[in-house]
This record gives sequence, structure tokens and C-alpha cells, in this order.
Amino acid sequence: MSAKHQESKREKRNLRRWGWLGAGVIIVVVLGIAGAFWATQQIGERRVTVCRVGCDFAKISEAIAALPPHGTIVLRPGVYAESVLIEKALSLLGDEKTTIEGEITVRNAQNVTLAQITLKGALRIQASKSVRVERVGVLESAGDGVTISHSTDVSLSESTVTGHQGDGVAVVSFSQVELRQNAIGNNGGCGIRSDDGSRVTGEGNRSGGALVPQDFKTIQEAINAWRSEWGPNVGGNLCGPRLAPALLTGTGEIFVGPGIYRERLTIRDKTIYLRGAGIDETILDGSGFADADGITLRGKAQLTLESFTVRNFGDDGLDAEGEIELAILKSAFIANKSTGLEIAHNKVRLRLKQSIVRDNGNYGLWVLGVENLVECSGNTISNNGTNYGGLRPDVATSVESKCQGEL
Repeated sequence: MSAKHQESKREKRNLRRWGWLGAGVIIVVVLGIAGAFWATQQIGERRVTVCRVGCDFAKISEAIAALPPHGTIVLRPGVYAESVLIEKALSLLGDEKTTIEGEITVRNAQNVTLAQITLKGALRIQASKSVRVERVGVLESAGDGVTISHSTDVSLSESTVTGHQGDGVAVVSFSQVELRQNAIGNNGGCGIRSDDGSRVTGEGNRSGGALVPQDFKTIQEAINAWRSEWGPNVGGNLCGPRLAPALLTGTGEIFVGPGIYRERLTIRDKTIYLRGAGIDETILDGSGFADADGITLRGKAQLTLESFTVRNFGDDGLDAEGEIELAILKSAFIANKSTGLEIAHNKVRLRLKQSIVRDNGNYGLWVLGVENLVECSGNTISNNGTNYGGLRPDVATSVESKCQGEL
């Protein structure tokens, strides 16, 4: 074999050796990249659980601190008494029995999801983007319920915003928000408020509303169908220059048209606004109901009754026992066999204004004490067996001077 031929064979062997080595290097690199990508995905999609005992974490804040971005926190059923700050991409998922007692703040974050949580407090979304809030109940704070500021691509859907002393949803500072299929009612301010620089879109949001007898044949049917989160927003449904009227619909009340309604009403653990067509036009009549109350309030309930007459019941016109907030406006309780208005629990708070209570068999207004009367003015309480019951004579005289007035 010639030297030239031997040299050629060595070159071919070297080329094969380097080829295999190169392929091996490529495989190692590819596997390394794939492994790193897989590891990153595993970390990024990590799911942790939170509950009192037996989960990855006992507190939500601890889980948030430990979890890398794009992770998921699953909240087991229970009550979590803590405020939550979210400043990274993550999902916070509960179920129908998950309650947080505190505030949730999403700040300087992107790609955040909150779902199936009952929040007894306020929700704040600040300087964030791509935030999804789904099936969340935001309940009973001392200020606004949901505040969205300096944020874009925010959506609130199938959620409940109710019982706040301020606005239900406030959208400010050049924010962009979509609201769909939410119940936004019974708030002390506006249902939805926005400023000039913000944009709010959506549909299917309601503060509640029903007509009797158009929507329901009886008043009790309307009460039974009423959702507890519905009710009038004190400041109006919409406050803002760029809010379409269809964005939040409903009056927040059950309007009862003219007529005589022969039925008894029971309200338990609900917030109801019953408005009639007028004191002489909408009449709840108890003729034929022996030993029955006209309106019975129990549990933790709120009732505003306006422009009604309740008459001729075999027992009381209205009986309230429980943790009750009661407002009687421009209404009448007449000729009930026992008591016109019976306030039978020390946690009942009554506002009685511009109403008539007369010709009731035993008492006109019966209360446990003056602490039951938050407001009483402009009424005619007369010609009852005893006008004011449950009070010492001197206290009854003082209450009478406060409650009576010209109608």
C-alpha cells in the first residue's frame, strides 16, 4: 500500500472521529437546552396548596413569597384572615368555600388571575396589566369595593361587588377595564364610577330589579328569587362621563304595582327594597289570615319598605326579630289585630319616617328600648290600643315627641 493511500485512510478515520464527536457535542447541547427548558417550565408552572394543616403552606402570603412567577396557588376551603399583596405573575384559585378576610392588592404585576374566592374586604389593582378576576365575591368594606388605577387589560366577570360604604367599582387614572355578568348592588356610593381618562366596557351587569305582578305574580315569589347581593346603589348605578347606560342595569328594588295583595311576606337573611306605587295604591291585606303577621323578618336581614299599606292581619302588621336593619318610609300599618310594628329584638334598628300607624288592636309601635330607634320623625301614630309599647311611660313620652309630626 502506498504512503499516499495510507494517508488518505487516516484522514477519513479522523473525519469520522471528529464527526461523531461533533454529533455528540450537539446532542449534549440540545439535551442541555431541553433540560433547562423543562426545568424552567416545571418551576414556572409549579402549583402549591394552602390550608391550615397538611398543605404546602399555612398562609397565602408565605406561598406568594416562595412561589416563582407564573405559578399557581390553590386555596383549600377555609377562612384566611390576612391581607394579600401580589407583585408577580401568578394564579390564586379558591373554591366556593374559600374566604379571605382582608384586602387583596395587585401592584406592578402582569398576568394575574384571581378565581372563586369570597373576599370580605377591598380589591385594589394598581399599575398592573392583564389581570383576570373571575367568580369572586368582593364584600363589605369601609370604602370602595374594587379600585382599578393606572392599569390596563383588566377584566372582572361573573363576580359580586356588594355591601361597600363607597363605590362598588372605581376605575381611575387612565385604566382600561371590561366588566361582564357581574352583580354590583347595595353599595353606599355609585355602582360603577370612572374618570375622564379611563375606559370601561362590558355587558350583563345588574344591580337587580323586579316588577310585581309583571315579572312575578306575587310579592313573595319576587322576594324568594331575589339575590342577596342585589340592591340600590345609593349614589346611582353609573357615575362617569363615558359610561354607557347599558353597562349596569336594574333599579335594585322590587317595585309592586297598584293593587290589593292578599299574602303574607317572610324575609330571612336578605337585603330587600320593596317599593309600592303609593300608600293608597299598593296594599298588603291580611283579611282572612287568622293569627298571622303581615311581614315577618328573621335572621340577618335588611328591608326598606316604601309607599305601602299593611292592614287587617290577625296578628302584627310587621314583626322583626334578629339582626335587622329596617327602614319604613311613607307607609301605613292599619287595623292589625295585635301590633302595627313589633320590634322584638335588641339588634333591630328601625328608621320610621313619614308613616302612619293607627287603629291597631294592642300597640301601634312596640320596641324593646330607645336603642331600637335610629330615626323616627314625621309620623302619625294614633288611635291604637296603646300607641307606644315596651317603654317606661316617661320614655314613651319622649319617643312620642320625637316620632310624631305632620304628614
